[in-house]
Amino acid sequence: MLASILNSSEPVLKDTEVSLTYPNAMMLKEVKKNQTHVLNYLRDKLQNYQIRFNLILNELDEKKFVYTPEEKYSKLREINPLLDELRKTLYLDI
Repeated sequence: MLASILNSSEPVLKDTEVSLTYPNAMMLKEVKKNQTHVLNYLRDKLQNYQIRFNLILNELDEKKFVYTPEEKYSKLREINPLLDELRKTLYLDI
C-alpha cells in the first residue's frame, strides 16, 4: 500500500528536500508513519544523509476517478477532441 501511495505523488526535489503532495489525510498519515524507514533506505542507497521529506496535504488536488463508460469517454475526449469525430464517423455508441 505504501508503494502505491508514494507513486501517486510526483516528487519535487529542491536541494536536499523532497516535496510530496497528497490529496487526503489518510495517505499523508501513512507516509508519515513510514517516513523514517523510507528516508533511511534512501539515505543509505544514495549515500546522502541530508535528504528530508516535506509532506504537503492539498485536499483540492484530489484526483477524479472515472468509472462509467460515459465518464471514460468524456475524459478521453478532453485529451483528444478528434475522438468525437471518429465516433460519429464510425457510428459508434458510448
